Amino acid sequence: MEAVQAENRIESNGQKKTGRKIALIGKAPSSVHLAPYANPEWEIWILNTLGYLNEIPRWDRQFELHDIELTKDKAYGQYNQWLQEQSKGTRPVILRDAPPEDWGTAACGFPYDAVFRTFSHLAGRKYLTNTVSLMIALAVHEHITKHPNGEPIAELGLFGIDMAQHALKQGHAGWFTSEYARQRPSVEYWVGIAEGYGIKVHIPKQSDILKCHCIYGFHTDQMWKKANARRNELQQRIAQAQQVEQQKHDEAVFLSGALEAMNYDDQRFFAEEQE
Repeated sequence: MEAVQAENRIESNGQKKTGRKIALIGKAPSSVHLAPYANPEWEIWILNTLGYLNEIPRWDRQFELHDIELTKDKAYGQYNQWLQEQSKGTRPVILRDAPPEDWGTAACGFPYDAVFRTFSHLAGRKYLTNTVSLMIALAVHEHITKHPNGEPIAELGLFGIDMAQHALKQGHAGWFTSEYARQRPSVEYWVGIAEGYGIKVHIPKQSDILKCHCIYGFHTDQMWKKANARRNELQQRIAQAQQVEQQKHDEAVFLSGALEAMNYDDQRFFAEEQE
């Protein structure tokens, strides 16, 4: 039901809009199911192993923008073989580099040079830190150049794309421990570029993209004050616990020294008795 409602929301109130509609699909489970798969007006662009693992019902364009040699790793099963098979079909398979000679004609390298020329006036033309950013950049490039069918792009949807800022990695939390945290600003930059060119962008409420707690300057509300007081209390209790912990550590060191001295005295006394 939620997927149907989401699809209805991204329709234009019964009014046909001219232009292509493209849904970019990532792997985040929170909203990947909300994409308009059942609506043939929408092109479905997917990345990485989504199609190979049958995680989506259909797709129109496949992106694999890593070194193709990495797809041969046994961890990915038959993914490389699947890509090669798809390259002999009719749906585009976009690779980082030109495809191997024995691949089909549906495979091609990402048009980096053409995209860079289109956005040569932008300071962030190479601010492309992830596959999603590259997909958005290519979509806007096709909107500007009216490639391949002479039609502009009217709407762009991002589904299964959260780019959550905070993630755990190897037991540590922080901005730089999350790959997505480093990638999300680039995605948001290219979303802004797309909107600047008049493309309507749909981002599910479940996604972290373009979300913030509040507008700057309005963060000191009652809830913030209450949370800040609680935070200060916890920090003070942590400091007190750490002080007690240090005291106990020092006490343990002292007692260990005393015990060691007793053991030494016992050994010496025993040796004297033997004499």
